Amino acid sequence: MVQTTLGKWVGRIKETGQDERLGRWSWQSYKGDTTLTIITAYRVCQDKGDSGALTAHAQQHALLLNQTSDPDPRKQFLTDIEEFISQRRTQGEAIILMLDANEEARSPNSQLRRTMDNISMTNLHHMLHGEGCPNTYQGGREQIDHIYGCPTVAAHTTRAGVLPFHYGIDTDHRGLYVDIDVYNIFKSNTAEIRNPPPRKLSSKNTIHADKVREQVRRQCKSHNIQHGLQELTKVPLNRWTERHQEKLNSIDEHFTKIVLKTETKVCHKPYGYPMSEKLIKAGQQYRYWKARSIQQQVPTQDVTKVIKDLEDKLGIPRTTQTQYLSQQQLQQKKYSSKENLKNIQKEAKQHREEWLHERACQLAEKNNTTKEQEMKQLIAHEQSKNIYRRIAREMKAMTRSAVYFIDIPADGRPPRESLEWKEIRDADEVHSKLLEQSEEHYRLAQNTPFGNTERARNLDFIGTGSTAEQIMEGNYNFRLHELNDASKAFLRNLRRHECPSMNTTITMQEVYQLFRKWNENTSTSPSKFHLGLYKTLIESTYILSIITMLMNLPLKHGTTLRRWEKSTMIMIEKEKGKPRIHRLRLIHLFEADMNGIAKIIWARRFIYHCQKYDLLHQSQHGGLPGMETQHVLLKFRMTIDSAQIMKHNLAITNNDAEACFDRIIPAINGVSHMSKGMPKNAIDMQNKILLNMHYYVRTAHGVSKECWSNSRQDPKFGLGQGGGWSPPGCASLSSDLIRTHEEIADTGMTIKSVSNNANTTYRTMDAFVDDANTGINDGEKMSPTPFPILLKQLEQTSQQWEQLLNVSGGSLNLNKCFSSILVWKWNNEQFRPTTIREHQGYIQITNSSTNNTATIKRLEVNEAFKLLGVWVQLQGKMDTQLQHMEQVIAKLSRDICAANLSHSETLITYKQIAFKKLEYCLPMTIYTESEITKLQKPFTIAFLANSGYHRGFPRKLVYAPERHGGIGMASMFQARGIHQIKYFVSHIRQHDDLGKSISNLLEQVQILTGIGTPILEDTNKKSQLNLGYIPHNWILSIREFLTTFNGAIEYKEAWRPTPQRINDLIIMDEIHKWTKSSTQLSRINACRIYLRVITVADITDPTGKYINPSAMTGRTNPNRSKLFWPRQSYPSEQCWALWRKAIKDILLFQNKYPFEVKQPLEAWTRKPDIQYPTIIDPHTNHLYIETDEPGIFNEHRPTGRYSSNRYQIQYQNQTTEPEIGLPTQTEISHNRIATKTVRYEPTSEGSTETRSTFQEYITTLSESEYKLIQHTTLITTSPEIALILSGNSRISLASDGSRKNCGGTYGWIMENATKETIAEGMGTVNGKIDILTSHRSELYGMTSVLLLLLQITKYHNITTSSSIITIYCDNQEVILKASKSDDTLRGTGRFVSADYDIESLLRQIIQTAPFQCNFEWVKGHQDDDNQELDYPATLNVAADELAEFAYTACPPTQEKFESFQTAIVSLKIDEVQVTSKIKRQIEDAIHVPKLKQYRREKYGWTELTWDYIDWNGYDIALKPASTGLKRFLHRYTCEWLPVGERTKYYSQEGSSKCHSCDQAHESHYHLFSCLNVRRKEHFLTKLQVVIEGLRKRYTYLPIWTTLHRNIIKWTNNEMIPVPQLEDNSKEYDKLLREAIIEQNEIGWEHVFKGWLSAKWSAAQDKYYAERSRDDPRIQRNYHNGIAWSKTAVTLLQNLAFEVWKFRNKDIHGHNKLEEEQQKLRGVRSKVKQEYAKRLNYPTRIQWRYFTRTLQDRLNDRIQTLRAWYENVHTALQASEERPFMDNEA
Repeated sequence: MVQTTLGKWVGRIKETGQDERLGRWSWQSYKGDTTLTIITAYRVCQDKGDSGALTAHAQQHALLLNQTSDPDPRKQFLTDIEEFISQRRTQGEAIILMLDANEEARSPNSQLRRTMDNISMTNLHHMLHGEGCPNTYQGGREQIDHIYGCPTVAAHTTRAGVLPFHYGIDTDHRGLYVDIDVYNIFKSNTAEIRNPPPRKLSSKNTIHADKVREQVRRQCKSHNIQHGLQELTKVPLNRWTERHQEKLNSIDEHFTKIVLKTETKVCHKPYGYPMSEKLIKAGQQYRYWKARSIQQQVPTQDVTKVIKDLEDKLGIPRTTQTQYLSQQQLQQKKYSSKENLKNIQKEAKQHREEWLHERACQLAEKNNTTKEQEMKQLIAHEQSKNIYRRIAREMKAMTRSAVYFIDIPADGRPPRESLEWKEIRDADEVHSKLLEQSEEHYRLAQNTPFGNTERARNLDFIGTGSTAEQIMEGNYNFRLHELNDASKAFLRNLRRHECPSMNTTITMQEVYQLFRKWNENTSTSPSKFHLGLYKTLIESTYILSIITMLMNLPLKHGTTLRRWEKSTMIMIEKEKGKPRIHRLRLIHLFEADMNGIAKIIWARRFIYHCQKYDLLHQSQHGGLPGMETQHVLLKFRMTIDSAQIMKHNLAITNNDAEACFDRIIPAINGVSHMSKGMPKNAIDMQNKILLNMHYYVRTAHGVSKECWSNSRQDPKFGLGQGGGWSPPGCASLSSDLIRTHEEIADTGMTIKSVSNNANTTYRTMDAFVDDANTGINDGEKMSPTPFPILLKQLEQTSQQWEQLLNVSGGSLNLNKCFSSILVWKWNNEQFRPTTIREHQGYIQITNSSTNNTATIKRLEVNEAFKLLGVWVQLQGKMDTQLQHMEQVIAKLSRDICAANLSHSETLITYKQIAFKKLEYCLPMTIYTESEITKLQKPFTIAFLANSGYHRGFPRKLVYAPERHGGIGMASMFQARGIHQIKYFVSHIRQHDDLGKSISNLLEQVQILTGIGTPILEDTNKKSQLNLGYIPHNWILSIREFLTTFNGAIEYKEAWRPTPQRINDLIIMDEIHKWTKSSTQLSRINACRIYLRVITVADITDPTGKYINPSAMTGRTNPNRSKLFWPRQSYPSEQCWALWRKAIKDILLFQNKYPFEVKQPLEAWTRKPDIQYPTIIDPHTNHLYIETDEPGIFNEHRPTGRYSSNRYQIQYQNQTTEPEIGLPTQTEISHNRIATKTVRYEPTSEGSTETRSTFQEYITTLSESEYKLIQHTTLITTSPEIALILSGNSRISLASDGSRKNCGGTYGWIMENATKETIAEGMGTVNGKIDILTSHRSELYGMTSVLLLLLQITKYHNITTSSSIITIYCDNQEVILKASKSDDTLRGTGRFVSADYDIESLLRQIIQTAPFQCNFEWVKGHQDDDNQELDYPATLNVAADELAEFAYTACPPTQEKFESFQTAIVSLKIDEVQVTSKIKRQIEDAIHVPKLKQYRREKYGWTELTWDYIDWNGYDIALKPASTGLKRFLHRYTCEWLPVGERTKYYSQEGSSKCHSCDQAHESHYHLFSCLNVRRKEHFLTKLQVVIEGLRKRYTYLPIWTTLHRNIIKWTNNEMIPVPQLEDNSKEYDKLLREAIIEQNEIGWEHVFKGWLSAKWSAAQDKYYAERSRDDPRIQRNYHNGIAWSKTAVTLLQNLAFEVWKFRNKDIHGHNKLEEEQQKLRGVRSKVKQEYAKRLNYPTRIQWRYFTRTLQDRLNDRIQTLRAWYENVHTALQASEERPFMDNEA
């Protein structure tokens, strides 16, 4: 049922719905004082025995069989509609029912009448006109259509009527109408909705854009706009006057008027057809002759003007012949032009394509590209735009952003306290209330310290005067005003930072890039100077200069433009459907150019400036480039995981800041900016704009006529949400607040490093714009903080944050703030978090402005709360988020099933829209693989089924990448793992707070597990390491993912347990060998953590022979470890018994005292982890005995010359522990202390021996750095090069890189100022060959030579140098990366970018080298042109020759290599470092082994067969393929096409025969070998197309003839011979023979899948290389092996697709008639099968559906037969759901 609402009533729609069971009615509810629900319903006709299968009655009958054995759809309708209306009436709604009842309602016996009477529904026509209404159905005599109303509706119905037949909509029913006085129902008027007028110009409409640009340029020149602005730019800063200001405004207004008037003149309403030049001309011609015809009848000035404009556009001359035409001639012209327009509209698509071709030619000439490239981009853009528009329409309902009505308090209370609400819809009243509310909203900060107070007046609204200077200079007199300590500390933090002042001059290039990248659909500019106009105009350099000057002049002089002093506020509902006046988000629309200034100066330059000089606090993540909400979420994840692992108590307060952007005090914001280097003129401009601004509101009724404005006497604050300066302003101000909070807070959240190094992080809060959480823990302490103290500390830090917000103009909504406190309790062998009942207490916060104190709500630790869109819990679990994701997936699955999308559109929806909704929260989750797989299962099934795949399609192919033959659907587990790895690697490399927290959490997990191997390196599944005895956490989540592809993360700087003595063992490593039980491991580990021991040395005595007795029972205090340990209460006796048994079995001879170890420990190899009270320094042999004061020792020296182990009792000195202190046993006798001998044999970590020569010196470098300069030849000595570097000389050098299939190499050459070669070098490039690029080779070459020069300066102690090193390189990207040495910008992407390892080393060398580097680009391979080379080109050629020679001198290998130290942390797969394309390499590592195994089992391949295939060519060919072709290939490659054998497999009723040749078994092979003459001819024809395509590519004759011959042989099931080589065979002939051998092993049936041996393309490449020397037609950039492979694969895949489509046509028909006949035969076959089985069906189904004879049934139409078949199966399914006895029928 369809029900439509139009016009102003759309704004009242509250809710819509339909009959979910049978679709019998639909309804819409309209909001008012009384809710009105209108229902449109259809009741099926009377059943006449065996009703038609297509009727609604038959369909409803079948569906109702699961409720009753003999359903009556007509009666059931009345029952259900009565129930539905009664339910709505109970809720107080008024009801209108519009019903096609198929029954008259006058008779007292009418079922319809009785039902309506039961629910007090009145027939509105009978009420007003009696029961004598005419028939409403043309084929009957009664009124069977009715409109009913409840008593409320009936009381306000004024008229009712019936329309004639065929009036309006052509149907056999009459139209019925009623008029109702809805005002008395809604109790309010309903105003019209005014949609914003559409923009006339789109920059993508190049016809209009070109005309607008040209006309604006011409008019600006004629009015000297540019000249006037240039004169103003010459005015000095101190000479700017009101006269200059007025002139600037005048020019701006004149320019704006020109632009807007030109847009109106040129642009017209868009056509409803694909646009083209022909269509526009045809439309103009029709309008012209229509206007001429009107003019002759009714001449008016307006028509004359239209005619004149159209004559100019069409180029129609004003001659006597055209001007004086009769009325008949004009009418004839009008009708012929209209007919021409209709014809062109019919062929609009074709004309559009022709116009696109013309446009492509123009763009190709402009951009110096080919027509084909431009055409491809234009078509792709159009297709993409149409697809996404369709997807958006199908996947989400169109929503109105503008408010239509609002709710205001009805009880006289303030909005926040109101309990009763009333709705207003009148446009003027809505605007008035919104203006009143918004003005009051922006006054909120007036009652803060720097609001409307004396302090504020001293500072002034602009905030750039003397008071601001006093604050920045630290001279502000706090005694003048009463301020709390927090406020004073904040103002002290606004002192001027030591950094240079920013430049605020905007360049034309910046303006161009600003508008070019800005989304044109963004709403801006109250003046209607929208972004489409800017995007159009900036393409003219002349107009661009005008726009740039208009932006620069106000900025330079700290002033404004009148046009900028108007803002339109849009109101957006925070709660959908509840537009309460205080729950509306205010978005400001500013002028685009003004907002552009804010984006360039504030959002880009200022933020870059702050990050460069480290002026922003790392706890503020909002408004900063490269910072994401994920960073806040991950910090929270690290904090709660650390609390879980270390058993630290944790407490947080979620601070709900009210209207962040709307409460910022501009003056304080200005001081904050100026203290960081923002010039005064920029702040003057910003705050003057805000002071002079006039604010209007825009709703669905339009823009308000009235407005409110700002003033110094009644200031309104805020920067305006939507302004480009708002996020940077919030970031700057909140950074000052956070920094202050960190200074004054007594405690915060600490994540401590296990090894007590500098990585320990401390913060008091995390913030993203206005979302801020303050928190504390006891993470820096060994013992827990008692709950009362924790509560008090949380209250104090939360109160301090409230005070700081208050001084900046902000405020907390204390009713929405909440806290959560995690306190651990040891209970029954495990820790558990306590509840609120166990630890009662709440924090209280006082509002600094009102002095009101509020008690803050407290959540249980397992209660979820929303943090930046993700449901989190303090105890670490994310159960609520999992449930939320299940709901989202269920909804997305339903939406995609209901959406009318094509298969390709469904896949795009999955990848680009649906999956991204789930991907956001994944990185911080720690769900296991099984949990995520279970979560995604229904999601995958829904999208597979709607993308043209079977729901059971092999999952190995579903998630596999397309480049290897998979569908490429994203896996949630895989996406989560890749994100987590990227965040891990990126932030540890950045060494920011998040990176340090991750590093610390890694160490904490490491010490908790107790294992010796790094937790993220020992990921081999074969090790079967069970870590189930520790809490699941983020690190273990990464580890679980790494195990799926044999990945590992190498992080050498992270702490890890190591043996302390010779023969020492890691205890937990041995325990893991002893037991695999998680319970036993947990109990043993509890004892180990309590003792604080890691290795056997920690539990033995100093001799290393005996276990300390206390280590067996734990009855003494735990060891005083130097490490930071998790907390552990005393374990149970059951734990200790298991610990002793494990120690005995693993280490001891016997389980009794003395506990002698099997393998005594010998010499110490490093400093002990435990703090011993008596130690010896092995270097000095001094004895140290600890005093009563921890960490302070009495130092004793040996007593005698010959006695090194005897000491005087009297101490000689008090000191701290020596650098190395080893434990010892002592005996006291005769006033002497005797000790046991202690041996110390440290592990050698590299010799410190001085190297005599430079060559020996470089061998001491790390392995990775040494290999970079290993193959270096110093033609002069290193002292001579050092002499050049130490002087004021020049060195010229060139580096080059090379990449081939075997790997990469590099070469470089160095010359002095006299152009003499002084050194040269070469080498091979590390990295996986399949993804290695020439770019990496170039980086290696440049890094190698600069590393050599750096080491020479270090070896010869050169610290300063005036020499200039000029480096020539033919790769501009490498030069760009080498020139950019700034690492201050944060972000995830740049630290995991391709080749970061070598890039980081290169940047470090450039930054630390004492010499200056100049990089210059040189064109590469100039020797190919046979021209005379200049000096840079000569050097480049020499470097290129060295790189080529390196393939012979030091051939590349795929060996494992050590990562560069600058990379810090590296991902490894199969022990090989990943240097680029992390996502791709992980995907390959996960899926390729699975696919190899799958295809080995399916096709009988060997281990090597997979590697024979040219996967690169396959990938390149598949990328541009259509979705239909890809879907075919996916099903064909895994043999899931519905051929005969597969149909038989799935259905016993199916046949495996070939429909074309009746062969008994139709397999996938049979597709190409079918003996049907027509299909055979088609195959051979298409095969010839393939061969012709290869010949056009200049394919080597033996290659295409071999392919053609062998494919024919394969289809005939003949053997494929391998040719013999002749003695003079060329290299490509040898490769051709290898290609045949490998293709025989791959299988010739797979050539149609695109699986060709890589040797085919290799042979062809060699052939191209040889022929290109003599044949100018062979261009190597186009004719190469890769391009040939792409062509061959594409042709063969298309051949297979064509064969499949032809096979289907042979079955289903080659034309419409054959198709219909085939369908009819198929349906009749199914009907026959049903009749054959009918005796097995229940009696009532036989009686209902099989009353006619089979022959009679088969005479029905195909639609009727198909509907009958579906109804039978629906009834059978319903009967299975409701078992019954046959006698029920």
